[in-house]
Amino acid sequence: MSTQAKIPPALQPGLSYIHITSPQPPDQIQAAIPKKDWEIKYLGPVGELDGEHIFEVRKPSGEVVKRDELAEGAGGVVSVLKGVQGVKAVKVLETKQRAKRSEF
Repeated sequence: MSTQAKIPPALQPGLSYIHITSPQPPDQIQAAIPKKDWEIKYLGPVGELDGEHIFEVRKPSGEVVKRDELAEGAGGVVSVLKGVQGVKAVKVLETKQRAKRSEF
């Protein structure tokens, strides 16, 4: 039996991403959120883990959602997603550029 390695989703600096833990399939999570000032797009699983998903967060116009809009405060992306049935955890992902090492 041949198992193909899953390629992790590429996270770009400057964009907003969230990690959601839920046994629900990604399309059900997307369908359950109220259409507000932002939308989530499924990028892929977290490695081989079942129920661990990575989503990109954008505004409907395609603009990047600012980090302060992801906060847990009232109406924030994280707090709204935590209210979705079946969602166990929501975490904002950090995208940092790795420092290049000197070869000398």
